[in-house]
Amino acid sequence: SVRTALEAFCNPEVVNEGQATRRIQFKVLPKVLILSLKRFAYTKGKGGPQKVKKAIRYEEKFALDRSWLVDDALLPEYIVTALICHHGDSVNRGHYTAIVRYNAEWYLYDDTVVRRVEPKEGPKQPP
Repeated sequence: SVRTALEAFCNPEVVNEGQATRRIQFKVLPKVLILSLKRFAYTKGKGGPQKVKKAIRYEEKFALDRSWLVDDALLPEYIVTALICHHGDSVNRGHYTAIVRYNAEWYLYDDTVVRRVEPKEGPKQPP
Protein backbone atom coordinates (compact mmCIF):
# COMPACT_ATOMS: atom_id res chain seq x y z
CA SER A 1 0.00 0.00 0.00
CA VAL A 2 1.02 3.64 -0.29
CA ARG A 3 1.01 3.84 3.50
CA THR A 4 3.35 0.83 3.78
CA ALA A 5 5.77 2.40 1.29
CA LEU A 6 5.80 5.67 3.25
CA GLU A 7 6.28 3.81 6.53
CA ALA A 8 9.35 2.09 5.10
CA PHE A 9 10.66 5.47 3.94
CA CYS A 10 9.97 7.41 7.17
CA ASN A 11 10.39 4.91 10.01
CA PRO A 12 13.61 5.06 12.02
CA GLU A 13 16.47 2.96 10.68
CA VAL A 14 19.45 1.76 12.71
CA VAL A 15 22.74 2.58 10.97
CA ASN A 16 26.48 2.32 11.69
CA GLU A 17 26.14 -1.09 13.35
CA GLY A 18 23.66 0.24 15.91
CA GLN A 19 25.63 3.37 16.75
CA ALA A 20 23.02 5.74 15.30
CA THR A 21 19.44 5.98 14.14
CA ARG A 22 18.39 7.71 10.95
CA ARG A 23 14.86 8.91 10.32
CA ILE A 24 13.07 11.23 7.95
CA GLN A 25 10.49 13.74 9.15
CA PHE A 26 8.66 16.45 7.26
CA LYS A 27 8.68 20.01 8.56
CA VAL A 28 6.39 21.57 5.95
CA LEU A 29 4.01 19.75 3.62
CA PRO A 30 2.83 21.06 0.24
CA LYS A 31 -0.78 21.75 -0.71
CA VAL A 32 -0.42 19.20 -3.50
CA LEU A 33 1.49 16.02 -2.70
CA ILE A 34 3.03 14.12 -5.62
CA LEU A 35 4.29 10.62 -4.91
CA SER A 36 6.45 8.69 -7.33
CA LEU A 37 6.75 5.06 -6.32
CA LYS A 38 9.68 3.01 -7.58
CA ARG A 39 8.01 0.15 -9.40
CA PHE A 40 11.12 -1.79 -10.41
CA ALA A 41 13.68 -3.94 -8.64
CA TYR A 42 17.15 -5.14 -9.47
CA THR A 43 17.40 -8.91 -9.22
CA LYS A 44 20.75 -10.62 -9.49
CA GLY A 45 20.90 -12.79 -12.60
CA LYS A 46 17.91 -11.15 -14.32
CA GLY A 47 20.03 -8.81 -16.46
CA GLY A 48 18.66 -5.46 -15.34
CA PRO A 49 15.64 -3.89 -13.68
CA GLN A 50 12.44 -5.92 -13.44
CA LYS A 51 8.98 -4.40 -13.21
CA VAL A 52 7.22 -4.91 -9.87
CA LYS A 53 3.74 -6.11 -10.79
CA LYS A 54 2.24 -6.19 -7.31
CA ALA A 55 -0.84 -3.96 -7.09
CA ILE A 56 -0.67 -0.93 -4.81
CA ARG A 57 -3.55 -0.26 -2.44
CA TYR A 58 -4.46 3.28 -1.51
CA GLU A 59 -7.31 5.17 0.03
CA GLU A 60 -9.20 7.99 -1.69
CA LYS A 61 -8.22 10.29 1.21
CA PHE A 62 -4.80 10.15 2.78
CA ALA A 63 -3.06 11.78 5.72
CA LEU A 64 0.51 11.21 6.80
CA ASP A 65 1.19 9.62 10.15
CA ARG A 66 1.89 12.21 12.87
CA SER A 67 5.22 10.48 13.67
CA TRP A 68 6.48 11.36 10.16
CA LEU A 69 6.19 15.08 10.94
CA VAL A 70 8.27 17.50 12.96
CA ASP A 71 6.35 18.35 16.16
CA ASP A 72 4.62 21.56 15.05
CA ALA A 73 3.98 20.66 11.41
CA LEU A 74 0.42 20.92 10.15
CA LEU A 75 -1.18 17.64 9.09
CA PRO A 76 -3.17 18.15 5.89
CA GLU A 77 -5.46 15.53 4.39
CA TYR A 78 -4.81 14.73 0.75
CA ILE A 79 -7.35 13.50 -1.81
CA VAL A 80 -6.24 11.33 -4.73
CA THR A 81 -6.89 13.31 -7.90
CA ALA A 82 -4.83 11.49 -10.53
CA LEU A 83 -2.82 8.35 -11.20
CA ILE A 84 -0.39 7.51 -13.94
CA CYS A 85 -0.38 3.82 -14.88
CA HIS A 86 2.20 1.83 -16.81
CA HIS A 87 0.95 -1.05 -18.96
CA GLY A 88 3.47 -3.64 -20.06
CA ASP A 89 5.79 -6.31 -18.74
CA SER A 90 9.08 -4.43 -19.05
CA VAL A 91 10.53 -1.30 -17.48
CA ASN A 92 12.05 -0.54 -20.88
CA ARG A 93 8.83 -0.49 -22.88
CA GLY A 94 5.12 -0.24 -22.46
CA HIS A 95 2.33 2.30 -22.53
CA TYR A 96 1.22 4.95 -20.05
CA THR A 97 -2.32 6.09 -19.31
CA ALA A 98 -3.66 8.56 -16.76
CA ILE A 99 -6.81 8.45 -14.68
CA VAL A 100 -7.89 11.89 -13.51
CA ARG A 101 -10.64 13.09 -11.20
CA TYR A 102 -12.63 16.07 -12.42
CA ASN A 103 -15.08 17.11 -9.70
CA ALA A 104 -16.75 13.81 -8.70
CA GLU A 105 -16.08 11.98 -11.98
CA TRP A 106 -13.06 10.00 -13.19
CA TYR A 107 -11.64 10.17 -16.72
CA LEU A 108 -9.21 7.87 -18.49
CA TYR A 109 -6.64 9.59 -20.73
CA ASP A 110 -5.16 7.17 -23.26
CA ASP A 111 -3.19 9.01 -25.95
CA THR A 112 -5.83 10.95 -27.91
CA VAL A 113 -8.78 9.13 -26.32
CA VAL A 114 -10.44 10.58 -23.24
CA ARG A 115 -13.42 8.80 -21.75
CA ARG A 116 -15.36 8.91 -18.53
CA VAL A 117 -14.93 5.80 -16.38
CA GLU A 118 -17.16 4.44 -13.67
CA PRO A 119 -15.78 4.57 -10.10
CA LYS A 120 -15.48 0.76 -10.06
CA GLU A 121 -13.25 0.90 -13.20
CA GLY A 122 -10.84 3.44 -11.87
CA PRO A 123 -8.69 4.50 -10.43
CA LYS A 124 -6.79 1.21 -10.49
CA GLN A 125 -3.17 0.36 -11.04
CA PRO A 126 -3.11 -2.33 -13.71
CA PRO A 127 -0.35 -4.96 -13.71
